[in-house]
Amino acid sequence: MVHKPSTFLFLAIAIATLVGGSQGANILGLFPSLSPSHLIIQMSAAKVLAEKGHNVTVVTVLEPVVTHKNIHLILVPLTKEEAQLMSDGIGSMSKSDNRNMALSMLQALGQIDFIFKKNAEILDGRSSADLYLNKDNQFDVVLSGNMADFLGNATDGAILLSLGSNVKGSHLKPDTVVKIFNVLSKLKQRVIWKWEDLEKTPGKSDNILYSKWLPQDDILAHPKIKLFINHAGKGGITEAQYHGKPMLSLPVFGDQPGNANEMVQKGFGLTLSLLSLEEPTFREAIMEILSNPQYTQKVASFSSLYRDRPMTARESVVYWTEYVIRHHGAAHLQSPLVHMNWIAANNIDIYFLFAFILIISILLLKTMVKFILRKFFSKSKKQKKH
Repeated sequence: MVHKPSTFLFLAIAIATLVGGSQGANILGLFPSLSPSHLIIQMSAAKVLAEKGHNVTVVTVLEPVVTHKNIHLILVPLTKEEAQLMSDGIGSMSKSDNRNMALSMLQALGQIDFIFKKNAEILDGRSSADLYLNKDNQFDVVLSGNMADFLGNATDGAILLSLGSNVKGSHLKPDTVVKIFNVLSKLKQRVIWKWEDLEKTPGKSDNILYSKWLPQDDILAHPKIKLFINHAGKGGITEAQYHGKPMLSLPVFGDQPGNANEMVQKGFGLTLSLLSLEEPTFREAIMEILSNPQYTQKVASFSSLYRDRPMTARESVVYWTEYVIRHHGAAHLQSPLVHMNWIAANNIDIYFLFAFILIISILLLKTMVKFILRKFFSKSKKQKKH
């Protein structure tokens, strides 16, 4: 049915087989994502299934933050050279102009190519292939006391600043970091700032708490959070929308500028260029969102609609996974592409049809032109004779 392991690049969960006589199933999660934030979502789904009693095996490239004692983890880590290549690529993109989305995506092609090749390498590996070809084979994190106290005592509210799991502070221009710190350190609100090197922070301020890793979704759920400053990653925007938090986006690369613009159009916040960030405009944007209730009201209204569903995300993961198991792969839900041959799947027959029509059209046009020219010249010759 599927001929190449590389076609599993974005496979979230592969169902292997029911364990005879029980409700548990052997479930394989292939999560070769090189983005920690993406892995959190995938591992959260695996964790729910493990809690339901399923036998879950997961293959990852990165060490997962979310896991479960009943998950069998197979780690295929990056080499030092690959990790450095990844970091250098993101650093380069974070310093590039991203206002033109097409150009930004073009600049990211090299990085995307590396990611795809690494994913394919992992999934083509014999150990991974055996796992999914051999048929015999809580989301919430409680906030730490320090962070909970920091937010709990934020009498004027708090701001969360995170530029995602891939972009590090070292990727930003030093003067940009200084500008961000100068503005945030003067606010009356408390700030939680995701920063990797706790030995070399942007500066010391009583209202700023630095953390190497953040339980972002849980922080956004806290009632004291009044603003989320992010990089317009799809995951972060979705979490902010779910919890009804207004945003100030500083997009870095790829789809992020587009995500930021869409968020602004919906009235959920504002966006600024990280590359040309200046203190006055940064401060004004923050104060505009904090002082103007329309941003919070609009995103809160969306949050209410977003949450009004028959099943929670947790219940949906369990239901649909077990649905596929109960119906032995749920072939009726599969894309028709899975059952097509190579010619049909790649539209080769359509291309041949178009080529045939084009050739016939050209031949007909050529014949018509010759006929018209022949008639015209024939008529001209007759007129000259008379």
